[in-house]
Amino acid sequence: MDLVKNDKRFETLKEELIENREKAQLFRTETEMRYSVLNDGSHPTKASKYWQCVREMNSMYEVLIDDDYHYKKLLIEARIEDKKANETNDELEKELHELEAKQKRVGANAIKRRGSDRIRELTLWSQFKAELDDGSSDTKVVNNHQKDSLQKQLENRLATLTQGSGQADVLNVLGPLNTITDDYTNAITERKEHLKKTLGEKNDK
Repeated sequence: MDLVKNDKRFETLKEELIENREKAQLFRTETEMRYSVLNDGSHPTKASKYWQCVREMNSMYEVLIDDDYHYKKLLIEARIEDKKANETNDELEKELHELEAKQKRVGANAIKRRGSDRIRELTLWSQFKAELDDGSSDTKVVNNHQKDSLQKQLENRLATLTQGSGQADVLNVLGPLNTITDDYTNAITERKEHLKKTLGEKNDK
């Protein structure tokens, strides 16, 4: 590395820096995914955890697709710089094109390294989905779990409110929670009325 080639401190740190680069965390660990992302406060049901896995997995895959194009583009650009370096007779231009080619290949390798870690995380999200898919919830239509999951999430938040909680925090919890509760109450009332009507029609016969 020309930038610090005469710096003895760098030579002392070189092996450690290389080791750090190899073991440095790129994306989330299994612990972070299980207990931070899929925490019970934000995702209180198996269904809500499952669908968060779907969202996380899809987001990571979308970035992986985009990275693939950047990776290919950098490799092509490096070859173009190689060609320019071979065609010029100017030593400075040649050196510049060679540096440009090297920089682009370093960038491509960094994307490839990130891609490998993205696959690791994608594999874990897939594993979590399989663990959560026990047949108790709909894994085809996301909306079908959301009312129950949202109600439990709001109840969790309600339990944390105190007299010192701001008005906005209170409204953000009680507003949707009361709406869901009213919705359930109305649904139960409608079912009872329907049942009474059905039984009454049978008795009349």
